[in-house]
Amino acid sequence: RLQTRQQQLRQLEVMVHGLAHNDLVAAARTLIRLDMVTTSTSPWSRKDRCLFLFNDIILISSVSRRGTKDFKRAIST
Repeated sequence: RLQTRQQQLRQLEVMVHGLAHNDLVAAARTLIRLDMVTTSTSPWSRKDRCLFLFNDIILISSVSRRGTKDFKRAIST
């Protein structure tokens, strides 16, 4: 089980731009939920974000429109 969680965290590190190897991997860290959201700072400005809720941190990431489908499919496993 621990090995599966760590493998999932390593996959996230590869997919999220700006994360280095072992930035997310921690023995006690577990991904609880992943959601895609749209934020708006004004009526004409919207940005897609990906929220990762772990048992100890929250990670908010920008989303590339062309990679969104592949990204969601890879995480949902």
